[in-house]
Amino acid sequence: MPGGKRDVLTDLALVTAGASTAIGVYWGLTKLQRRYWRLKGKAKARIPSALFKSEWAREIHIATQAALSAGVNLKACSEKDPTSKCVSHKGEIDLVTETDKENEREIVALLRKHFPSYLVIGEEEASDAGAIPPLTRAPTWIIDPIDGTTNFVHGCPLSCVSIALAVDKAVVVGVIYDPFKDELFLAARGRGSYLNGKPLQTAGGTHELHQAVIIQEFGYERSEAGIRKLLQVSERLLRGNVQALRQFGSGVLDLAYVAAGRVDGVYCGVAGDGWKPWDYAAGSLVATEAGATMSTLQGQEFDVFGSSMVCAANESIARKLVGAARE
Repeated sequence: MPGGKRDVLTDLALVTAGASTAIGVYWGLTKLQRRYWRLKGKAKARIPSALFKSEWAREIHIATQAALSAGVNLKACSEKDPTSKCVSHKGEIDLVTETDKENEREIVALLRKHFPSYLVIGEEEASDAGAIPPLTRAPTWIIDPIDGTTNFVHGCPLSCVSIALAVDKAVVVGVIYDPFKDELFLAARGRGSYLNGKPLQTAGGTHELHQAVIIQEFGYERSEAGIRKLLQVSERLLRGNVQALRQFGSGVLDLAYVAAGRVDGVYCGVAGDGWKPWDYAAGSLVATEAGATMSTLQGQEFDVFGSSMVCAANESIARKLVGAARE
């Protein structure tokens, strides 16, 4: 080439060819993967520097990208006509939508791409299999593609995406994204808990029921004996002059709200209505890293595979909730 310079047309052809290849790759991805591609930079910008110092920094980054992408899908689908959500039933009143399934497929695909040796426990995959896989010591992702599906189906903006990583049977990473409020809760074991980059702290100054807002979730318990037990605990708390009882319909957000100091406690498992591992996993780490205390309703050590749970801003509120459940 004259003067050692490449022909301008040759350069243009090379750039065009490269752009065409990139465009071809982009449109060859699924809808959620394309969103993931676009959100890669945004995810990194939303992670506080303290978590990048964690040994789980790469896992946090990828899980955050996956949660943000699934959250965009969740919000977009929530605005559709309810009849287009392809709702089906896992039980008489337990719902699942095509969005749940799509989110989980894409989250799992993205996580396995970056961490092929890690195991996965996903709500919809477990439902299809008819059993929840046991938690081993191997690194395991625990995923709820939409927590608060009933809210989602009915157009109530109280749903979120939840992704946790457990290693040696302990949760070490928690990622929760609420797309309706654009709230990203993040936690890593020993590194604290954050909401949109700011450190979280429970409402540790609340020690009496008359100061406390408590969440109770009745779930899917509909037996006569079960309903009686649920209402008995509610009555004890009301007679104990609790400031307020609430039900939000999303266990993951319940735990995140304890972490954020918005409520003072949450409990479940009074009548066999305990949650599943994907309801607890990410939220339990976000809450405890913010200073919350967790136990079973019997006051024993909390387990994400357990059948009951108390999460409270401090030990004082936790004891009162355990006491109300035991009476």
